[in-house]
Amino acid sequence: MPRPHVTPPQPAPVRIAGAGLVTPLGLGLWPTFRRILAGECITDRTARLDADTDALSVVRAIGGVARARRQWVDASIEIAEAAVREAAAQAGLRLGHDTPIWLGSSKGAVEAMDRSADAVRLRRRLPDTAGVPAVAPHAVLAHELGARLGAPVVSISAAACASGLVALHAARCAMQAPDGPSQAVVVAVDAGIVPSLIHSYRRLGVLAPPEPDRYRQRPLSQRAQGFVLSECAAALVLDRTMPAKPSELCLGDTAIGCEAYDAVRPPPTLITQTALLRRLWPVETPVAAHHPHAPGTLQHDAAEWAAIQQIEGEREIDPASLAPLYAGKGAIGHSLGAAGLCSTVLACAAHQTGRLPPMPWLTGDAIEGIEGRYDATKPTPIARGSHLVWASGFGGHVAGVRLDPSRNQDRGQTRLPIA
Repeated sequence: MPRPHVTPPQPAPVRIAGAGLVTPLGLGLWPTFRRILAGECITDRTARLDADTDALSVVRAIGGVARARRQWVDASIEIAEAAVREAAAQAGLRLGHDTPIWLGSSKGAVEAMDRSADAVRLRRRLPDTAGVPAVAPHAVLAHELGARLGAPVVSISAAACASGLVALHAARCAMQAPDGPSQAVVVAVDAGIVPSLIHSYRRLGVLAPPEPDRYRQRPLSQRAQGFVLSECAAALVLDRTMPAKPSELCLGDTAIGCEAYDAVRPPPTLITQTALLRRLWPVETPVAAHHPHAPGTLQHDAAEWAAIQQIEGEREIDPASLAPLYAGKGAIGHSLGAAGLCSTVLACAAHQTGRLPPMPWLTGDAIEGIEGRYDATKPTPIARGSHLVWASGFGGHVAGVRLDPSRNQDRGQTRLPIA
């Protein structure tokens, strides 16, 4: 007799049990989110700089984290540890040898590498960074972070500015395996404010002019002229042992891909990202907000906006129901490999508060067609629904995540008041 067909049990949803964030605007998720809800941006600091401040000092003053300057090996280790500890505290997770960590970073401990190179050139000895050239900056970051947290870093993802979301995808896939972990930590970090990278980005034409009166990041603006570097770390605690609370989001789906069109430039039409967007956004899924990569380079921002419009056109969505957009890099800068996970953490905060921060850099000069999809002066209320987050990087790397609200009934505690 034929054996009866048995449907395998579906894995439990992966919920986001805790989130942490360190940015130049705040040492924590909620300090940062309160400030961007009030319309603050890291480039507000340029008002305190002298007009003749040199480029390196401008970039460091705007995008640096004061806490990270007290590090002994590399700034990325300091802020990554802080983000993980915040996420673990929120989740009530005790870090240990049985807590696997997925790490995403495009540069790793690049500051330590930079100091080691200077030491060799100047014939000086720096014992704390002597091994960096031999084992590579990503290995140094993983080793030091794991030693501080007492938890193993089981995977390192280096996929340019999509690194954080690639690490999230890898962690989700591992957790959904039959023998996968029931809890995991995902952390993404970059603190790449070193002279070699700053000058490289300037030569490539992707860095905003590093002058006090011009160093601005304007994602989704017709005046976009490049990005502003920032030191950031974001962390998530993932769990599939308990059902999600109404205030929590779950990983609905993740996807990664690559479109190797050019080492730096994005393709004229984002074919891969459009395909991934079509996959991550089921027809029946209401979207509360889009969080595009939007680095503040006009070519990429326009192509990404066109991809969103294409899918919305295919779905024939009522114009009155179109979801708003939020491009967080205009507020916290571009954190390279941490950018996608930073946007994911901000999406969690937006879900809890029911509000998207304003985008004050868009004052009547937004890319054509997004009027009404954002507010430049005050927070935008959002409906309960999914959040779509994207990250793209040099070489064509692209990754996305759909964050779904809990299926549990809302008992009136979904929204968190923020002063």
